[in-house]
Amino acid sequence: MKRLFLALPLSEAAAAQLWENWEGLRFSSRRVKWIPQEYFHITMIFAGDTNEELIPDLVEVMEDTGSRYPSMEIETGGPGRFPPSGRPRVLFESVDQGGQGVIRLQKHLVRHLSPLISVERRKFIPHITTARIRQHDTFRDDVLTGLPVTPVRDTLNSLVLFESILSPEGARYYEVHTTELTG
Repeated sequence: MKRLFLALPLSEAAAAQLWENWEGLRFSSRRVKWIPQEYFHITMIFAGDTNEELIPDLVEVMEDTGSRYPSMEIETGGPGRFPPSGRPRVLFESVDQGGQGVIRLQKHLVRHLSPLISVERRKFIPHITTARIRQHDTFRDDVLTGLPVTPVRDTLNSLVLFESILSPEGARYYEVHTTELTG
């Protein structure tokens, strides 16, 4: 079994700019795990623990999808949190412009991968996770509203199947397969 997810990774330049944008928000807490900039991506589907024998089938769907969908231009819209009220578990950067294309691609993947893997049915909101909060921290929402929004523009060129390996220091991501978006 491998812990897998499909994602649209950000370019190095866009990830660096987003990291810089969040400089004013990053704070030290053992309860908050900041995502390293080299891992910034938009998660399309979290497959979770998946039988390795299914990987060729996942790759086949990815290749077909890549031939149907072109690269996508996106622009971020500022910080947010999940859940939107109560104790935050995730801090993120929203995806505003280009988000509809990302949603169409995600719906296509759900439709074609549902027979193979268990797919979450909650509403998909394109975003880039910047931190995970393990337990309630002394996090104040006004910190998010005080951050100036500097949009990050990027072209998403590839769909990647990642393996996520958990450790006490945080998750490590390893590319299993990459498909270029050429449709």
